[in-house]
Amino acid sequence: MAKKTAKYENYVINVEEDGSISVYKDGIMLSNSIEALRQIADEVDFSYDTGWNTRHFGSKLIDFINAHPKKKEDKKGCLFAPIVILAIISVALLGLLL
Repeated sequence: MAKKTAKYENYVINVEEDGSISVYKDGIMLSNSIEALRQIADEVDFSYDTGWNTRHFGSKLIDFINAHPKKKEDKKGCLFAPIVILAIISVALLGLLL
């Protein structure tokens, strides 16, 4: 059983009982944990030191993700708002032309 864990989209990051870090994507354990941690960190805007070892990096990233949950829908919402604004402006301009 993991000591601590975090979930982000289709990833699960665990600190195992022995302190090692395991990263799963879609339920499959990834062989290159440090690269997976870097990818996840970039996606969640987590700043890290390239000199960190996997255990330190994984533990800090888990803490960050659990303290700052970020959902896929948040990203879509950011793109959706400008589309709605453009639609409203288009309707308003169409009304002025008619």
